[in-house]
Amino acid sequence: MKKRYSIFTVMFSLLAGLPTLFAQLRLPAIIGSHMVLQQNSEVKLWGWCAPSEKIKINTTWDTTTYSAVGSGNAKWSVTVKTPAAGGPYKISIQGNSSIELDDVMVGEVWVCSGQSNMEMNVNWGLPYQDEVAHANNKSIRFFHIPKTTAEYPQDDVAAKWAVCNPEDMKRFSAVGYFFGKKIQQELNAPVGLINGSWGDTRRSMDARRPGRKESDLETSRQAT
Repeated sequence: MKKRYSIFTVMFSLLAGLPTLFAQLRLPAIIGSHMVLQQNSEVKLWGWCAPSEKIKINTTWDTTTYSAVGSGNAKWSVTVKTPAAGGPYKISIQGNSSIELDDVMVGEVWVCSGQSNMEMNVNWGLPYQDEVAHANNKSIRFFHIPKTTAEYPQDDVAAKWAVCNPEDMKRFSAVGYFFGKKIQQELNAPVGLINGSWGDTRRSMDARRPGRKESDLETSRQAT
């Protein structure tokens, strides 16, 4: 009887702590310090919090206070107006706790998507070592989405924004980098590059689908 009571007590304690764990104010990786937001636009900021938690968002590019309330599924979102290209700025998000985002730029945001032509980078052996040596540009920011698979759509990724530097430039899409460099120079505005490329995507995704047999994969490839 004592053993059963002890196990029940432990389980109750763990379950009681779950609401606190999942109700913490937090943001997806795509919204973070060093990010770039699209200029002269309305952008959506979102995250997670406790249900009914009151959230306030302030930016240093204007004096507006934006408000949101946590939904029943512990999510919040708000639409924020952005100015013309510039920065760096700060964004303050306050609820039961607070988050401060630093070095936020406003400019042009582009998604670099595709297969191997977009994915290839200097680490693949491309002859751009001279470019790498000078790849320090605070007006270009990288967000590289890692290759992961899942059975269902995901609402977050294990990544973070990085200011352009030689090491991150070598790992980033070469096409994306040179495109970003060109428009940054022509527009004289910060550029955010989001790399979601994956070479041979269809086969890679099929091969990782649980329960799929090799014979099924071959039939699918022949059909397409």
